[in-house]
This record gives sequence, structure tokens and C-alpha cells, in this order.
Amino acid sequence: MPSLPPATHLCATLIGCQLGLLCPEPERLAPLGGAISARARSAGFHVVGEAFHFFGPHAITGALLLAESHLCFHTWPEFGVVYLDLFTCAQSETAVRAMEELIGLLAIEFFCASEMKVSLLDRNRGGVPQLLRNSVPPIEGVL
Repeated sequence: MPSLPPATHLCATLIGCQLGLLCPEPERLAPLGGAISARARSAGFHVVGEAFHFFGPHAITGALLLAESHLCFHTWPEFGVVYLDLFTCAQSETAVRAMEELIGLLAIEFFCASEMKVSLLDRNRGGVPQLLRNSVPPIEGVL
């Protein structure tokens, strides 16, 4: 089997988010998008494009196109859940640091989640994705 390029895939589920915060007014979408973009940049990613969409009155979907790959989030207010997806060619520790920053931002500052599940997949271990970490800690500040 040929060698594969570096790739890390992180997925997070934020649970118990406050419904009102998941159903913001459309004018709250720009600050949320700006904050997520700023956090991605501060974590060392290079944002080359972005799109955020308000599905009034219920949900938000956002995507950052990164030079390293992508970061997406989707809200399900009726379930109090936010899903995050970060796929990157950056080294694992860089991706993990970025996800921890973004989880802190979304879970605490924006959605007030009560718990989260984080899965980290190394897409190159034997060419088959493997679950490296899955945790469900109660949120007590940033990870």
C-alpha cells in the first residue's frame, strides 16, 4: 500500500446546549462566524473561505475552508446538540489544539453545553481510520 499524506479528523458532539442560544437572531450569525474564524486562525490554520447560513428559526450551519482542509459545524436546536467536524492535513497535535479552542468557544461562550463527546481519528494508521479518543466529560471550563 502506498504511503498516505498526513490527515487528522476530529469530530465533537456538544450536548445539552441551551435552545435559545442555538436559535439566535440572524444578526448574531456574523459575530459567531467571526469568532470561529479568529479562533481557527489563532490555532494556526489558514482560513481561505467561509460560509455561514441561518436556517431560521431553527439552526445554523457554518463552514471554514482551510488551506489545511475544512472545519464545519451544525446546530440541532430541537435536540440541544451541535456537531463539529475538523479535517486537516496538519499534525495531530495542531488539530487537537484547534478543536479544543473551538470546543471551548462553542460549548462555553456560545452554546452553554452541559457535556461533549470528542472523537479523534488518525486517517493514516494502516490506511484505516481508528478511534484514538472518545470522551464524555462534563464541561467545567475549556478542555
